[in-house]
Amino acid sequence: MEARSKSPLSSREHLEKLVSLFLSKAWLSDVRTETTYLFDEAACPDEEKLLLHLIDKFEFVSFDDVQNELGVVLESLFQKWHITPAETIVTTLSRDDRADSGETLLGLLRKNFVKLGLNRDQLVSKLSAAPGYINAGSNTLVIVDDFTGTGKSLERKLNWLKSKVSSNELRIFYICTASMTEAKSRLEHYPNGYYVHRWLKKGISDYFTNQELIRNKKLMLRLESQLPPYITRKFSFGFGKSETLYNFCNQTSPNNVFPIFWCDKFSDETNRPVMFPRR
Repeated sequence: MEARSKSPLSSREHLEKLVSLFLSKAWLSDVRTETTYLFDEAACPDEEKLLLHLIDKFEFVSFDDVQNELGVVLESLFQKWHITPAETIVTTLSRDDRADSGETLLGLLRKNFVKLGLNRDQLVSKLSAAPGYINAGSNTLVIVDDFTGTGKSLERKLNWLKSKVSSNELRIFYICTASMTEAKSRLEHYPNGYYVHRWLKKGISDYFTNQELIRNKKLMLRLESQLPPYITRKFSFGFGKSETLYNFCNQTSPNNVFPIFWCDKFSDETNRPVMFPRR
């Protein structure tokens, strides 16, 4: 793999902070080399400081997190929403032939749903298959998802679903591992109920103000200038300027994440080691 030569951090303080992050965030050990390469791209101490901040705020959800955190709340959610298992279908937002991280989440929670009284035929991996079950009599749909950014994709897919079903009595519930806070307004008025396990802030705009905010945005633009223009034109600061800092179980990175964490090419098209590639 081609990569730029490594260089030490500019100060002992920054080096100690990076070491501290490696010690406190177990998931960083799997991307230690890629994380080190990321700091090679910093042109000044302020850029290093920004990268340290972003990694510190980065949310990583592991397989164990899903079982130990999200899995244990399903029973209380079913009780709260008065869900009858026999009348329920659980699905993801996936509509095509490509596997996605929502399907991975459903697989991880499969045993939990079975314990609640659902059988495996009621766990449908593709949203595109859900209308058939609903039109056959299921009146409750639970959607599990690993991440929502702006909420627009969820809204669009739910509109598609409603156009395909005949029932006016369908109840839709949404369970999400993590969501940007800006999606909350859409979630509040669209499904019959929703649960988000982790709310995510924008990595720069929600942590800095005034001149510090302006300066850090300029630093990010400088870091992004090393990426191909076709990436930065569409995904600068992440899709929709989401400024997301999140990964689910080392699955493909959402394009809402800052592209410095997932874009695998430099502007000259040479290979670029990345922490969380898009697959």
